[in-house]
Amino acid sequence: RMLPGESNFEGEQEVSYAQHFDITPSADGSMGTIDYYVTRNIPDEYLEPIQLAIEGWNRYFLKMEGVGRPVMQFKGRLPEGIYIGDPRFNVINWDSRRIAGAAYESQASDPATGRQSHSLIYMPAAWLFIGGKYWENGKYWESEQTSTQKLESVSSKSLADLGGPMQAARIACMRDLREVTGAATSGRLSEDEISIFGIQLLKQTLFHEIGHSIGLGHNFKGSLNYVHGQSDSIFSTSIMDYNDFEVERQAFDGIHSWNGPLLEYDRQIVSTLYNHGKDVRETDPVLPACADEEADNELGGVDPLCIRYDIENDPTLSVITAFKRVVQETLSGDVTLAQALERVGNSLTTLEAVQAIRTEEDLTHFYEKMMKSLTGSMQFYFITAKTSLASVVTTNTKSLLMFEPGILPETYSEAEMRERAFQGVQIAISLGTLSPAVTNALERIAIKTTLSMAAAPFFQTMKEEAMMKYFGAMKDALSSVGPAFENDAAHGLPKLRELTLASLRRHSRVPYYLGDLGKDHVDYETAIISILSNATLDSTRATPERLYAALSLMTFKGRVSIGDKAIRKTRTLIVQERNKAQDNKDREVSELILKVMSIT
Repeated sequence: RMLPGESNFEGEQEVSYAQHFDITPSADGSMGTIDYYVTRNIPDEYLEPIQLAIEGWNRYFLKMEGVGRPVMQFKGRLPEGIYIGDPRFNVINWDSRRIAGAAYESQASDPATGRQSHSLIYMPAAWLFIGGKYWENGKYWESEQTSTQKLESVSSKSLADLGGPMQAARIACMRDLREVTGAATSGRLSEDEISIFGIQLLKQTLFHEIGHSIGLGHNFKGSLNYVHGQSDSIFSTSIMDYNDFEVERQAFDGIHSWNGPLLEYDRQIVSTLYNHGKDVRETDPVLPACADEEADNELGGVDPLCIRYDIENDPTLSVITAFKRVVQETLSGDVTLAQALERVGNSLTTLEAVQAIRTEEDLTHFYEKMMKSLTGSMQFYFITAKTSLASVVTTNTKSLLMFEPGILPETYSEAEMRERAFQGVQIAISLGTLSPAVTNALERIAIKTTLSMAAAPFFQTMKEEAMMKYFGAMKDALSSVGPAFENDAAHGLPKLRELTLASLRRHSRVPYYLGDLGKDHVDYETAIISILSNATLDSTRATPERLYAALSLMTFKGRVSIGDKAIRKTRTLIVQERNKAQDNKDREVSELILKVMSIT
């Protein structure tokens, strides 16, 4: 899984060469190096992390038999008069506008040899600055339209045109950095960690992109060696995975260090590209790997272990972990939602913050900020993070599909993987209330925050009766955060259910599993169709949930024995619901569902 150059012909054989730099000695005898520059707009304080990320690859070159020297060199800012695109220079294009959400790398090479002339890496500064915005906005990223608005015009589109809310275009390497908005302020990180997380993320991301520049492709199975909760478990065998950003901080020994663990898969690939494989022994482990085309492939069955942004030695285990995070008080080697919420509450009720409350406007702003931040933390754990319950449940629906024959190693249990994935779906679509651990944490925060208001200057001259009236109203406001999240169709638990229902659409190139697993016979397609039909008909669900359930159900049209039968029955019952509607609001919901179900 090296990066191939352009294909060319040697005689009648079509071949492509692995892209790589030439590090052989120059004509004057000087040793070959791979030199990188950064655009001149970069602030001084980010020069060091840029250098450490580039030269971090020297940890491999220094240990190579016959090489044993630093090959990667950071040369500082691009010289005056030199511009992006000059084939003599490898350049990191620093985007200081702070609006982009991903980094990527591109390169040019000779198709006859794979030898590269230059590389260009795009690096946005966004994630270093957006944490502050998160505190103000109280929520992660969301689209401009609500789910219902998106679906109101579906009658003019075909099923093939309709993508679910979790789908996004991916161009080459696009490590999505928007998640750091929530990671830095969700309460998962301590105050000390927050202060350095942006720099760590910059180093991790650039380290990954430099890997592409020297010829490494993706390996989305690198994280299969990670054991959650085991302190000495390394996060991956490859920085070329899309790893969990928090766990990936292990890639460097410290914020001011270029050194770190030798990731075994990357070590073998770099040796093969730059040292004729001299450092790869027959006794070295043969490590699993998969890239983009394998992660996306569905012809002939899927590979359930090839998932972007998974983290754990079995991706379906992350479903159990994500659920434990949102229902338990504590979790070994992790930070639960209950703990994260208390961290958020503590970080906002400092003595300094409370003493700044001098007017009723200050008080209103304080409580709005607190409520939004607590809500944002819950969104991160349930919906928006790559490790959220919504994300791991929807990505692991891959384990409900037919597997590529022989793809699963003997150490994995197909039955257990499928059972965990299906259990996750059932949990997600039925989750209607927050756990006692979370509600108790929110209650403690409400009490502590209200008591801390005694130090606010706004209350110093106020009569006790008026003060207690304020305190009661404030406590009630904070106590409403949990119930509001349970019922918020756009950002709360209904959104989790909506995303899950949307992920259950039929896959045109590979069916859901039907067959024997040990002593049990399972038919996941029939089970999923039943789930979607019941959700479509469930008038207690939020409208977007019902709409996406109906949309997913319609993808089974043409499955005569089960799909068409369920669609006809469901449509008939929705027509009856419309005819019995007692007001226009209920009738409009039925009409929207029928519009979705009229797509051909």
